[in-house]
Amino acid sequence: MYRDHDVIFMQEISWGLIKRVPSAKEPEGDEFEHTTRHRNFMCLGAHKESSVCIHVNKRWEHLMPRLADNLIKHDDVCAVSLTTREGPQLLINVYNQPKTHAGSKYLERRADSLPSVLTIAGDFNLHSGVWGPSRASYQKAIARDRDDVESVIDVMASLNLELANYRREFTWQSHNEALRPQVIDLVWVPILYTADANCRVHLHDTLINSDHAVLTWEIPLEVMWPMSQPRIKEDSPLEEVYVNQIGEALAALFDEDWDPDTDSIDDVADELSEVMREAWDSCSSEPNFVPGKSRSWWNAECKEAATQFRSAKLRRVPDENGNDRRERIARCGKRLKGAARRARREFFDKTIAKVENTTKMWDLVAWTRKKPDDAFSTLIQADGTPAATPEDIFKTFKETFYPTTPNPIDPTVVDTYPQLPTREWVWVSAAEILSAVKGTSNTSTPGLDHCGWRLLKKILTVKDAAEGAAKFLNECFRLGTWPEMFKVNITVVIPKPGKDDYSKAKSYRPIVLLNCLGKAFEKVIATRLQFQGQKYGVIHPNQFGGTIQNSTVDAGVHVVHHVLQARRKGMVCSMLLFDIAQFYPSINHDLLGAIMSKQGFHPRYVAFFDDYLKDRKTKIRFQKNFSEDIDTPLGVGQGSALSPILSGLYIAAAIHKWAGTDARVKMVDDDREMIIDINGCIMQFYVDDGAIVVTSATLETNAVLLAKVFKGISTDLERLGLRVERTKNELVHFLMPNSKRWEQKDLGPDVTIDIEGVSVVVKPSAKIRYLGFILDQKLQFKDHVKLCVTKATSATHCLRLLGNSMRGMTPKNKRRLYISNILPVLCYGIQLWWAPEGLPRRKPNKGLIKQMQVVQNLAARWITGGFRTTPVGSLELLAGLLPMDLQVKKLATRWGLRAHKLHSAHAVRAAIGGELGLDATTKTPFPIMGTVRDEATPIGGWNHVSLKVQEHFDSLNDEAEPGKRLLDTHGDQIDIQFGPPGARKGSKAMDAWYKNDLLPRVNTVMTMNDVTLLCTDGSLFRESEGQDHRTGTAFHITQGSRVLDSTSFACGRVSIFDAE
Repeated sequence: MYRDHDVIFMQEISWGLIKRVPSAKEPEGDEFEHTTRHRNFMCLGAHKESSVCIHVNKRWEHLMPRLADNLIKHDDVCAVSLTTREGPQLLINVYNQPKTHAGSKYLERRADSLPSVLTIAGDFNLHSGVWGPSRASYQKAIARDRDDVESVIDVMASLNLELANYRREFTWQSHNEALRPQVIDLVWVPILYTADANCRVHLHDTLINSDHAVLTWEIPLEVMWPMSQPRIKEDSPLEEVYVNQIGEALAALFDEDWDPDTDSIDDVADELSEVMREAWDSCSSEPNFVPGKSRSWWNAECKEAATQFRSAKLRRVPDENGNDRRERIARCGKRLKGAARRARREFFDKTIAKVENTTKMWDLVAWTRKKPDDAFSTLIQADGTPAATPEDIFKTFKETFYPTTPNPIDPTVVDTYPQLPTREWVWVSAAEILSAVKGTSNTSTPGLDHCGWRLLKKILTVKDAAEGAAKFLNECFRLGTWPEMFKVNITVVIPKPGKDDYSKAKSYRPIVLLNCLGKAFEKVIATRLQFQGQKYGVIHPNQFGGTIQNSTVDAGVHVVHHVLQARRKGMVCSMLLFDIAQFYPSINHDLLGAIMSKQGFHPRYVAFFDDYLKDRKTKIRFQKNFSEDIDTPLGVGQGSALSPILSGLYIAAAIHKWAGTDARVKMVDDDREMIIDINGCIMQFYVDDGAIVVTSATLETNAVLLAKVFKGISTDLERLGLRVERTKNELVHFLMPNSKRWEQKDLGPDVTIDIEGVSVVVKPSAKIRYLGFILDQKLQFKDHVKLCVTKATSATHCLRLLGNSMRGMTPKNKRRLYISNILPVLCYGIQLWWAPEGLPRRKPNKGLIKQMQVVQNLAARWITGGFRTTPVGSLELLAGLLPMDLQVKKLATRWGLRAHKLHSAHAVRAAIGGELGLDATTKTPFPIMGTVRDEATPIGGWNHVSLKVQEHFDSLNDEAEPGKRLLDTHGDQIDIQFGPPGARKGSKAMDAWYKNDLLPRVNTVMTMNDVTLLCTDGSLFRESEGQDHRTGTAFHITQGSRVLDSTSFACGRVSIFDAE
């Protein structure tokens, strides 16, 4: 049926447990309950209390089907609105309770407010001679329902609907043969259609295990079916043609005589766009549409068992063995269930075996998770009215995501920012473009140009294509322009997962789909801005989000370090969280250019972004429907590589002011100029999530200081046109151990903050959630570890779906799934609380590690198939897992060693101090900065680890700057060639490559007297060879046949690659 029909009405829906899914509350996992669903259909109106739902085929998605819950909101009545050429049309499904008839009575009350109705159908549970038999045996039921029948007929007449059932065609037959058949399932269609025989109700020949018949009917609705998205088959000859055509067009730009002006560069961009369009039209094709099967595992045995089951239901006389109908149906039903169970096992075992050793193995994890709910509620506009038409829907999204009226700004705020020296300009190289696309996903959704990352990577490998692209971008910088082909994009609106109310526009997220070549250019520019922002101190070290070499763990460790340092000196800390509302859409373009000029960026950057941000247009896509072109005069788009760094630069100066090294800050409050002492205050941002931590002797002083600092930063943000959310503020007071408040579990004083002239009282909490960490007043992290353990335990239970000791995934791949999917969840944030053994004043948190060990024990039993009584040590040995205490130590130590590779201005390096902190451009202000760090904090515990590292790294060195690297400046003189990928030393593939490829090239080079050849190699001495795990290396330098130098030496305990 799902292949031939577009809409399916279901009554008395089944609702039950589908599976358990990972949970943050239940260790066994949350119960995921739902009704029957099909992947080709959208399920609307189904919930635990409802008795009806409507399934709409996804090929109708362009009609924007959505629940008309603003018109009909009843558990027994479901209304779905379709957007057709004639306007909104309703599909209404009704289940009338046998005694109360609540569904029809509710429909009667709401009839006057309903727009055009396309059809009403359902189980009305009403008896009448109008549509059913009127014999004497039915008269009692007819008389009982007469009033309700008349009401239903009047309602349908007011809606211009007429009954489509054939009279006396029974729609209900009880399994109890003693009960009479009935006509209680009714279909009502517009009077205009009833003359058409196809619009009349027909009994479908499908047999289901129900006492109701399957009714089918047609509605002559004019529907323009959307075309399938054309595509190019991967690694096909047509793909090669497509790649070569565009690659040659880019290579043609690498012409020494090409010297465009502002107008002609748009012409060149248009020609390139036309080449890409023609190449796509000539090489792409529409795939053959094959509807997804509801039961891909269905086989011949299931088909035969189903046929026998249908025959048993049709045959009403005893069979040749004397078995009556019920026994025959039960026996055939049992046989069908067994066949289906065996078929499912066989099918999914083969599927798992097929993908286990491929990258698609990670897709199997999605089987254990909850399927996203369909978000199809009627959208509510800003004025409170429902968005009834596509125009209303797009208007609502436009007002939410792309405001046209900018927030008021203060242009003079830029005058208060210091002027940094203007930095030199470096032209973009082809190596930068190739590096930008190297790590991108091959499965990302393309934009209007239909070209994704997979195709662009191949295009740029065409000779001189990358050089042509680099020259094109350099000309854009030289002329200060950004072609129009890159300014038009698509904004896909998708629902945010886990929202309770999808009638609000804020429950959706906009994702921008850009031209792929333009995205590559943006990644190149973003990398350059990131480097300069960090190297020259433009970005504050406390901006942890959207900047290089930063993570949520760094932000969490920075807060915990500050609080613990304060405790050691007898002070207390308080933390206030706030959020910037509509951060990306609120960025003012003119102000951004002025800020970048103050920050010392080259005028070419400023001129480029002045044109880059102007005249941008987007099309909003929602449920396969597109809006008209929408101007986006404000903000930066979500999904662009430039958005994080541009937004970070936009607020960087304000953060420097309130999180800088100056202990006293000037601000204006109630038209009075005042000085605030922020010594001991830190402020940090993770994109738009702000955090203020203040330190003083008492919590009451902290409350006053928090209000003043928040007033200052919010005022500076308002001058930039940014607003702070009023409802997303959280407060926690960190208590001193063994204090009076500690013993009394006192939450501390409230904080009253001012947001746009409105006083908001923020109540303190015993714990808050910050970037996924649960920070409690005592910083004991019991709640945080409990959350991680619960998530990991439930996820481990759910992974059992993929295999057990008898079937499913192999132990090797179970282990891979555990390490990649469970362990990161379990160990998230351990750097905030782990304490190495033997350090003074720090106790190892063995209790927390013990809770985590329980999860690993569960995983080890799943991996190995062991019993609960099997010793844990042997299970971990067989599964190849480190004991949890060693695992935590390894992860924490790695994070500590990572500090050596961080750039010199990183907040973690500045807090560690010593040799690592000497080059930090900005240190977090604190009253005790001059004192020696002890080991009472997470950061302080890494001092002894850092001493083991002998290498020195400088990620912000001049030679590492994009445009100045070796491949950027001498790329035409360097030819990089790699050996066979995946070939192991001593394998046949490696030997063949050595003899047939490497050796001939070396011999050829050695015959050239003007070429110098350098060969290096490293080797590891195994313990069995009598050495103590030492590494050795050697190099050999020749010019022609003459040896210039050659030596070998030991390198100690380093890897082979480090030795080379």
